Amino acid sequence: MSESETEIQESGDEISSPKSSRKKRSLAYQHFDYEEESGNYHCKICRSKYHKKSDGSTSALVKHLRATHPSLFNAKNATLDGFVKTEGSKQVDKIEPFTAAGLRKRIMEVTVLENLPFRLAEKPSFQSLIKYCNSQATFPCANTIKSDVEKLYLEKKIELKGELMAIDSKISFIIDAWTSANQKSYLGVIAQWIDTKWDLQIRVLDLLELEGSHTGERLAVSFMDLLDEYEISSKILGVTADNAGNMNTFAEALERKLKRR
Repeated sequence: MSESETEIQESGDEISSPKSSRKKRSLAYQHFDYEEESGNYHCKICRSKYHKKSDGSTSALVKHLRATHPSLFNAKNATLDGFVKTEGSKQVDKIEPFTAAGLRKRIMEVTVLENLPFRLAEKPSFQSLIKYCNSQATFPCANTIKSDVEKLYLEKKIELKGELMAIDSKISFIIDAWTSANQKSYLGVIAQWIDTKWDLQIRVLDLLELEGSHTGERLAVSFMDLLDEYEISSKILGVTADNAGNMNTFAEALERKLKRR
């Protein structure tokens, strides 16, 4: 048997002869003719032949269309009846229309997730990549992306505050303070708790820039101010930190502040 007469060996949607009353859903029906006498299917475009197996699958026919006639699978045909299915029998998702707003949102997302500069969208190489996909694309400036990121940050912070306030259990905190190469001091704060499904939840609360050096007293003030902002200072279960000397002072200062409440 020649390559063009390859037998169908993979499972897939059933395909039957024109006399069958079974509903024809596969894309193969639109581009193959069935010859009942020989039991062969002929591609209407290139006349390649595929012999029908007893299980009546169409996977090989569809693969032929995808490999040999890919234009049948462009975005305009993405919703054709019986379009190629995944192993979980899920229909391939419709392609979302390209819009300036959609591009702007995705540039903002990749900027945040990949820790890239706001000027990414202004880079000629990046614009060339996007224009290869859509020649009509227009690009936001760095200030627009910066504004979008700041807006998203505030939205997520409000969501996080609501999530933390709704917790009935206590919350554990992890803190760490350090000084950067340019002599700026920072305090990172992470919250952890067990939810009602007994799953561990972890959230970054903030990365605070401290004024001056990070003494224990200063760390305690910044930490309590942050918890008050989220309205969760009454939910402290414990605080985990390293063994730096200022952490002893931090613990003492934090204890004093909590006892006054």
